[in-house]
Amino acid sequence: MSENTIYEYIGAINRFGIWFEELTGQSLNISLLKESDPLDYRTYLVHTKKLVPKTINKNLSAIRKWLNMYRRKGAWQYDIKIPDIKEQKKLRAPKWLEPEAIAAILYAISQEKNDFLQARDRCILYFELYRGIRIGESTDLQMDDVILTQGKQRVIIREGKGNKYAEIDINGSRKLIGAIQEWISIRSKSRFASSPFFFISTRSGEVTNGAVEKMVDRIRKRSHVIFTTHQLRHTFIHDYERETKDLRLTHEAARHTDINTTLLYTQPTQKEVSAFYQILENKY
Repeated sequence: MSENTIYEYIGAINRFGIWFEELTGQSLNISLLKESDPLDYRTYLVHTKKLVPKTINKNLSAIRKWLNMYRRKGAWQYDIKIPDIKEQKKLRAPKWLEPEAIAAILYAISQEKNDFLQARDRCILYFELYRGIRIGESTDLQMDDVILTQGKQRVIIREGKGNKYAEIDINGSRKLIGAIQEWISIRSKSRFASSPFFFISTRSGEVTNGAVEKMVDRIRKRSHVIFTTHQLRHTFIHDYERETKDLRLTHEAARHTDINTTLLYTQPTQKEVSAFYQILENKY
């Protein structure tokens, strides 16, 4: 271990020793330690000292190492079961894109001189922007998963996040269907047209993570917008919630497992808060 880690572990064991001595009146000794003592110390750190989980877990890690040493020597006979404290992570509102950023991104795609890349990139990003289809779900699509039969137009996600199956209705989405049709037409002329994957690259019959990174890099440079493809999905969910004002429908459209994740999209931006204040100013 590093010198810093060793120093921290020694400090943690010393603090454990002080607690033990105050509790029993005896110096810390492995032969005097009861199986329940490490767990009692954990409770002490949580409820009496009220330390944050990160600090508690560092101390517990040191004690586990210390007990493991004695277990290897045969001096500690018990199983070492000292669970960490679960850290409650503060959930933050997702970052969606403003309309002007979206406009710049779409304009940048339209300026692509390579027809193949223009049609493919537009179609991929439209899937995120207009239906919230994740980039990984798009690159996994097979040709049979995109159905354009009149009245039954949909995209089938066979193994989405959490291996979930979904059918995404695209009926009435003129821009998305137009982008799909344009891509299918251009795709048919590729030397990889027989590939089972819906999205292909200029070099292979599928789109890799590397190809996606290159796509984003091209669009960033041309649009001067620093973005991720997932922010387009965030934008779709944010806009959907604002337009429908229905959390249940938004949860269903986003395909979130936990509705608390969908709730994050209801948090107003500073721009929206300021606009509301302005409405109040003008109202009275």
